Amino acid sequence: MNYKTRNELSILIHQEQITQNNMDEVLALSNLHPSQNDFLFFVRNTLLWVGAISLIMSLLFFMAFNWNELGRFAKFLLVEAVMGTSILLYLFLDNYKKLQEVLLMLASIALGILLALIGQTYQTGADPWQLFAVWALLMTPWVVVAGFSGLWLLWIVLFNLGILLYFQKFDLSLFAIAEMHDNLLLLVFILNAMLWTVWEFLASKYKAFDSAISLKFLAFLTVASISTLVISRIYEYEHEAHQIYFVLHALCLGAMYYVYRIRQVNVYMMSLFALSLFLLALNLLFRVSAEYTDDFLGSIFFLLIAIGVMTTLIIAWLKHLAKEEN
Repeated sequence: MNYKTRNELSILIHQEQITQNNMDEVLALSNLHPSQNDFLFFVRNTLLWVGAISLIMSLLFFMAFNWNELGRFAKFLLVEAVMGTSILLYLFLDNYKKLQEVLLMLASIALGILLALIGQTYQTGADPWQLFAVWALLMTPWVVVAGFSGLWLLWIVLFNLGILLYFQKFDLSLFAIAEMHDNLLLLVFILNAMLWTVWEFLASKYKAFDSAISLKFLAFLTVASISTLVISRIYEYEHEAHQIYFVLHALCLGAMYYVYRIRQVNVYMMSLFALSLFLLALNLLFRVSAEYTDDFLGSIFFLLIAIGVMTTLIIAWLKHLAKEEN
């Protein structure tokens, strides 16, 4: 049941238009409680994913335990058998969408194991960034064709790991002023902000990219990385060059507010927006109170009041946005 229906029921109960006598009937009609079919569907999907994870983990442990006893042919045959069988079953099970998603995820993970096995067996000397980059590249056609959110999340993680390890390997710097730790966070922000922007554009045109979970994940990585940079600089503000982080943070939140509040209402995105501002304000207050106040207990009391007030305002604002979204 969505938020709008729940809110309408709450109003009716408060106005005593729904009495205790007909409460059970109203709840049954509103589908508030999951039905037996919903429960069986959840159990079936859970067991399906548990089985797939157990299969891939058993393959890994079997190969690791019997590494010296297994020859090259046997190692490759095991992994290729799992990957090939998963792909074949995916092609012939058009009527089982959930099973197809699990099979393609299984094949994608087996692909990564196969690439790692090739590097380990033939001692190619490949760097970790090459493994993740090639893995993401080879599974891209599967992800685009399937349009499955779980595969997209795996692809995003692999893509990020490949780029980050590449920059770390060659000690590349985005800005000369930034240390290595800052560079990696800054790279995560720039990389995922670009992916987020491109993804929003592609999602409006192509069904394969219409994955709300992927957009939320990219938004989280973007906001979390730039917020971490900004908050860390609150305690090291003497470096004037670090002001670029505050500018990027303001631009990011400003763009989020325009797209997900003015143009359209998205409660999740605005939750990230509010959380980032909340953490920034809280750390600013803590920095100021620690520097200009000697009364420790008074500072803690002031911060607790500030947390309570800001939390109340944020919750009230998000509730208002949830009504608009529905």
